[in-house]
Amino acid sequence: MVDPSRKDARARFWDRYIQALRKQGVKPPFDRWHVRRAEEFIKAHPDQRLRELGPDAVQSYLRRKGHAGNLKAWQFQQVVRAIQTLYSTANTAWAARFDWQYWMDAARTLEPEHVSTARDTPAPTPVRLAERVADTRLAHVVHAHPALFEAFSETVTSRGLAISTEKTYLAWACRFIVFLQSKPVESADEADVQQFLSQLVTQRNVAASTQSQALNALVFFFRYVLHRPLGELQAIERSKRPRRLPVVLSRNEVKALLSEMDGVHHLLASLLYGSGMRVTEVRHLRPVWPGVTDVAARFPA
Repeated sequence: MVDPSRKDARARFWDRYIQALRKQGVKPPFDRWHVRRAEEFIKAHPDQRLRELGPDAVQSYLRRKGHAGNLKAWQFQQVVRAIQTLYSTANTAWAARFDWQYWMDAARTLEPEHVSTARDTPAPTPVRLAERVADTRLAHVVHAHPALFEAFSETVTSRGLAISTEKTYLAWACRFIVFLQSKPVESADEADVQQFLSQLVTQRNVAASTQSQALNALVFFFRYVLHRPLGELQAIERSKRPRRLPVVLSRNEVKALLSEMDGVHHLLASLLYGSGMRVTEVRHLRPVWPGVTDVAARFPA
């Protein structure tokens, strides 16, 4: 039986919650829908109290709601607002620093290959995942381990990794499985990872950045897909291949280069130079100026 004092406290909490919604301009009957969204979030974590659910739990829940694909943009924004108001009513300290606006913006429909891969891209099947491998010679590895790469796909999607990161991690996971030869990947350990990373240097003479990229991919693969976090990796042969210094144009050279451009090309090149944005980020900007509807189409990868 529920303690009457706790029941009264709960009622007072929801009264304050509705009052907070009213201050935000949420009027009946939409306030009750926000209450329902907030209750769904609480019921999704039956073994934890609200104060025990930190920002990671909120992000994970919002990703799951987004990937479900059964909510319209305004409904997803309603979910975000409901949870934000829930934590502000509970006076949770971290809620004021949480990037709620990011999730409100994520409700907008994005193209499937958008660099941010916000909430709208469902986890691809192993067959579709194999098509994303940069090196087509590795596609057979995905086909040979469908259950493993289905778990990989779901993990990547639930954690909101960018498409480019997914492709990179996927390729290194496939190369590692090829390196194992007949040894089951489920039984691979730190020694196998050390040998793999060392042979990248001794046999392929890769740069230090490439070796670090492979290490990051395998750390992710073991921790979140195999659920066996790697221990210490001390016996790795480190790359001694020197990094090439980037060639930086002088200001006068940049001015001369930009003076030869006009229109959209000039704008995008100026953004790259002035903001430090990546090429993929500029390609996926949402144009708002007249006459331009698709930057990515003009500048294919």
